[in-house]
Amino acid sequence: MIKNKKVIPILGIHGWKGNKKSFKSIAELFKIENADWIFPQAPYLVEKNKYSWSKETSKGKYEVKESIKYLNQFLQDSVLTKYKSKDINIIGFSQGAAICYEYILSLPFQFSGVYPISGFLRDQNIQEPLLHKKQKKTPIFIGHGKNDNIIPVKSSEKIYKMLKKETKNVDIYLYNGGHKISFDYIKQARKRILNKVSAY
Repeated sequence: MIKNKKVIPILGIHGWKGNKKSFKSIAELFKIENADWIFPQAPYLVEKNKYSWSKETSKGKYEVKESIKYLNQFLQDSVLTKYKSKDINIIGFSQGAAICYEYILSLPFQFSGVYPISGFLRDQNIQEPLLHKKQKKTPIFIGHGKNDNIIPVKSSEKIYKMLKKETKNVDIYLYNGGHKISFDYIKQARKRILNKVSAY
């Protein structure tokens, strides 16, 4: 870490079959020397060292109670005791992005920024507002690969339109590539994170 520079807390939420080590290589690409990267790990074991944020109980229906319980405790014990919510950045990939949409944005805190990448909503018929009223000022920067054949880009485009009705602080960045986090998106997200810090 750089001395005399404000520490930037960044929560990295892995995707399906990931674990708490999955985001380390991504974190290195951001090259934010004064970042404190924090990596939660999903509670549902899929196979050895591979985890999920949801468990399918029947076709098209998912159990997420353990994830919500775990994340509530994790945020309280490992994140919010150390940092103010307004200083915390949250990045989620794929299923981790779904956690951003369905859990993080519903919390009664304003965050420094939320960065969902290649995400989706498990409930396609959701009608409730995605954004808690206390997060109207939380910047949201959605990313998605134009050629994603795992989670179609239209998924992020639909969520962007939904959020646009609730807040002015949402943007979407579509990049060339498939189901991955592109370096182009990382550069854009890094710039936003660092600009937010320098604004204080």
